Amino acid sequence: MALSVAAFGIYILYVSAAQVRRMGSAEAWLRPAEPVIKAGFGLGAAAALYGVLALFVIPWMARESGLAALYMALTAIAAPMLSFALGKRFWIAKELLGARRPADMLRGYFGRGLSPAIWALASLGVFVPLLALAMSLAGNFAAAMTDGAISRQLGAVLLALLLALGTAPAGLAAGAAMGRVHGIIIIAGIAAIAGMVLDAIGGSGGSGGLAAALAELPNLRPWGSTGGRGGGTFSQAYAVAGFMRPFSGLTAVAGQGALWTGAAVFSMAAAFAGLLFLLALPWLFANPDPRLVYRHGIGPAGLCMGSALFAAAALLGIGGLILLEPAALPLGLAETAGAFTGTPISAALAALAGGNGWKASIIALTGLAALHAFAANLVLGLVAALSGFWTRRAAKPGGEARELGFNRFAALLAIAAALIISLGDPGDLPHWGGLAMALGLQLCVPLAAVCCWPALSGRAASAGLIAGLAAVLAVTPLGHGLFTALAGAPWPVWPLSMHPALWGLGVNLAVCFLITLLLRDRHGRPGRDAFHRRILELGANPEQRRARAGGAWFLAALWIFFALGPGTVIGNDIFGNPGRAPSHWDFGVPSILAWQLLAWVSGLALLVYLSRRTGLAQFNAKQIAAIKNAGRTGD
Repeated sequence: MALSVAAFGIYILYVSAAQVRRMGSAEAWLRPAEPVIKAGFGLGAAAALYGVLALFVIPWMARESGLAALYMALTAIAAPMLSFALGKRFWIAKELLGARRPADMLRGYFGRGLSPAIWALASLGVFVPLLALAMSLAGNFAAAMTDGAISRQLGAVLLALLLALGTAPAGLAAGAAMGRVHGIIIIAGIAAIAGMVLDAIGGSGGSGGLAAALAELPNLRPWGSTGGRGGGTFSQAYAVAGFMRPFSGLTAVAGQGALWTGAAVFSMAAAFAGLLFLLALPWLFANPDPRLVYRHGIGPAGLCMGSALFAAAALLGIGGLILLEPAALPLGLAETAGAFTGTPISAALAALAGGNGWKASIIALTGLAALHAFAANLVLGLVAALSGFWTRRAAKPGGEARELGFNRFAALLAIAAALIISLGDPGDLPHWGGLAMALGLQLCVPLAAVCCWPALSGRAASAGLIAGLAAVLAVTPLGHGLFTALAGAPWPVWPLSMHPALWGLGVNLAVCFLITLLLRDRHGRPGRDAFHRRILELGANPEQRRARAGGAWFLAALWIFFALGPGTVIGNDIFGNPGRAPSHWDFGVPSILAWQLLAWVSGLALLVYLSRRTGLAQFNAKQIAAIKNAGRTGD
């Protein structure tokens, strides 16, 4: 195991050094050469965005809160769907504005109306806590896999060193160059781990194995009951407890378990999708070809990572309950939202290795690839968010060298700050992960306005963003106490069982609409209208004149309703009452699992349909060249 991990670490350093030698300019740090980014965009971006989710986060959630957590595996469909909704116009907009980073786009579109400083400072609350969480997770994983030979602190330090030496020097150029290797290791590794789990628990059927684990799931820990919500009285291990109900999010009553509801599923899926879109920004700004967006969404993300998410969540999360005896009580849902630095999954992976060198090597390589890809992408995202403040024009003497130096220094500073937070081991660090998810969705609103909301002024977007951030704090564990002390907040944490991200988004949009209606932006509105008309003109495809995306988005709304919204309660028992013996289950698995798999397969078909109807799949080389030329000439 040690040799394989060391070899992979050496490979990361070698690729980084090679890309440093090939970098022709400071721009290549965030915008690598076209062949490099094209080669890495698919599997590389998928590994960076979904690797840690697949191996650690969602299996942990499934272990703590039952099969309802597997709805989060549908993030592999929801996140690409959001990219498809914005992807075409986003790509055209960033080419027209000549934007290499978010600050360029926001400043070029809103002018002085939206201060990129607000957006960038808010992004610190997303990237730094998540990076600290990744380092804490790496420390726990290393300690578990080495049986304490490497401490949690040393494991975090080693990941930080790998980032400092393998990511800071070459930036996205290194990430894209090793992207395929990361993706292949993660996908193949999760498949191998799934096989190991099946073998360890006795296969997929018979008197033992996964089927037995699913049948005995209600007895493996005290999940509690839905209490008649969601179509009947079912164990919460098998069901969603209705669509909505009052819920503090932190109160784990004995025997009650984690309270998944349809509102919790929808709001948390929205939070994950928004966060993943934000984390994908370095790749989206470097993307030279809009067709890469739909290819990434359907293949590497929807199909490959979707299957990995389900396999790991069901086998490692649920099957892992047999490998490693659970604690007495599951955690509350708000704990689950961010607390993926805990040790149960790392301990289950270590138990799965069982001292076998080959198994340990596969598990360790898979974990290292997932953690490195995820953490490196967080460093890139943070630098991309902040780099607009120190960008210098290449025409100025020394401008290129200064920009490259600032990028590298900012990357090292972010790594050091996250390491200090991780080593400090604050008790509420997991809650910062949940807060980061909620903040990430708020930061997507100004970017969405650049794509499809010309009425929104920079002043309204700034006010909405600030209001949304405040609303998020008001309903999360970190900020709720402050609001209670200041104003006697009558609301609970996670009101109505909805993730704070959705509460923040609602307030964000409400303030945006209100200011847009009350304070007309007569000076800036004509320019934004002209910009959006230009986007529509450049995005029009003569071969698709009769195509209409409205029907496709109606189907998408239906899919969201049944797969991630109120319709999730239908999945509780449509394929058999989960409270009866497995022989009464239509497909030999609990109804909720069959419903989730059906939603994933239908979601893949929907992504293919959306890619055609939105025009992403119909771009041609001539059209792409014309859009790039329009951006260069300012036409």
